[in-house]
Amino acid sequence: MKIQPNIGKIDRIIRAILGTALIVIAFLVLGAADGRIGGIIATVFGVLLIATAITRYCVGYALFHYSTLKNK
Repeated sequence: MKIQPNIGKIDRIIRAILGTALIVIAFLVLGAADGRIGGIIATVFGVLLIATAITRYCVGYALFHYSTLKNK
């Protein structure tokens, strides 16, 4: 079974920017490198946002049959 992309271009860009920002904030402000829980949580969410931007697939969108792709 092939997974169909459900994330559009603008959504993808926003996820990549927010994911990168979360990771930077996690390490510079929230202490992810020191093992602080807030930094670790922010890093995990940042990585998830970047992963969904790369794969163009969001499980949450799929659960609700939602997509930000433009119709062909």
